[in-house]
Amino acid sequence: MTKISSLAFALLILTAFSLQSASAQFRIPDIPRVKKPKVEAPRSGGGNDASADDASVNDQQPNREAPPDYNANLNVNDMAVAIDHLGLLSAVRIVAKSGNKYKATGVEHPNHTYWYNANSVYPFFDKSEFSMISNDSTKARYLEPYLECYAKKHNLELIKVTGNAFDARNQSDAKALKQTLQDELPKLAELESWLKSKLLARPNTFRDYRDNPAIWEEITSNRDQYLQCAVGKKESLRVSESIWLRVQLGDIAKTQKRVEEGDMASSTNDNYLLYAVSPRAREKWMKDANALEFKPNLDPVLDALAASAAKGLPAYKPNAAAFQFRDPVAEKLLMGYFKNPATVTVHRIGLNTAGWQIQKDNYNLLPSYRYKTAYVYVRDSSDDHPYCRVIGATIKQDYAGGGTYSTETYRSSAKEDLFGCPAGVR
Repeated sequence: MTKISSLAFALLILTAFSLQSASAQFRIPDIPRVKKPKVEAPRSGGGNDASADDASVNDQQPNREAPPDYNANLNVNDMAVAIDHLGLLSAVRIVAKSGNKYKATGVEHPNHTYWYNANSVYPFFDKSEFSMISNDSTKARYLEPYLECYAKKHNLELIKVTGNAFDARNQSDAKALKQTLQDELPKLAELESWLKSKLLARPNTFRDYRDNPAIWEEITSNRDQYLQCAVGKKESLRVSESIWLRVQLGDIAKTQKRVEEGDMASSTNDNYLLYAVSPRAREKWMKDANALEFKPNLDPVLDALAASAAKGLPAYKPNAAAFQFRDPVAEKLLMGYFKNPATVTVHRIGLNTAGWQIQKDNYNLLPSYRYKTAYVYVRDSSDDHPYCRVIGATIKQDYAGGGTYSTETYRSSAKEDLFGCPAGVR
């Protein structure tokens, strides 16, 4: 190697060594790789799958009965109870949470994983154990008298607490109801003890009492206060019933006065007169009004009214003008009023007008229908009173347009009045 070549080679080695040293001192650091943490986010659409990360996991509908912002603040891996897409309570395990959502896997159906709105997920309780009392009609009966009080306290519609409308106890006497409920207080105490020993939590699921442990716990734990509420409610109802009784007694007194004054025309179609003379009609009226407890109050005044009627009613006869015209079609429709025509003796039958009367619409412009009024004066041997009756009925034909009426004739309404019978008729 020549001297020049050796020198050049030495310079090349020296330069390379210098560059390597410089790069060691001024090395550019590597750009770090940032790994974003995986965030569980609610997904929608699709069905369900065993994988919690599968894109087919879907959202369940929120509980419409619960406050939108309700959240029990549960944790991942917690057991819980959730309302599923069928509106049923299901045991689940929480596998993830995000915002106001919980991702949970079914316990009974572990291949079902859903995102639930937080207001549909509640602290865990054994729903099978709970159903043993909530679906037991005997145990539920101890709770039912207080459900209306619970609904009122929490400003809820009764049907949202009961699941259906019912009146658990029908005692009209508040004192008797109070004694019954007091006798049942030990049963409520047993239910309270059972709930606390069998259920880890008694959450408010915002469902009716069959699916809501909180209703059972509140009523059984505060049974003395709820008893006072239930009895007070009955006492308030009793006051309303007493007002009803006072109204009836006042109206009967008015009828009594008219009858005593001989004003039979305005009294014979009065229901009170029928209740006075017919024990069967009186009994039905009181039953329908749920007022049998007031029978001792009503019987004496109705009996007095019957006695007054017996003085003037036998001589009170219908006006002959009500039967002066005949119409076979109308009369046949009228007789259809009687359930058993075989017990009916007809004394007179007919109409008070020869032709049709026109009833116009609300604007008094076009006809609505045309009508006749038919009457029949009868004695029905099946009646439990000694009087005759006059049945009046409206016979109609609807307007068909163009100045014509339907060919169909029908009876649309009927009423009956009490009258004395013809001489010699009993």
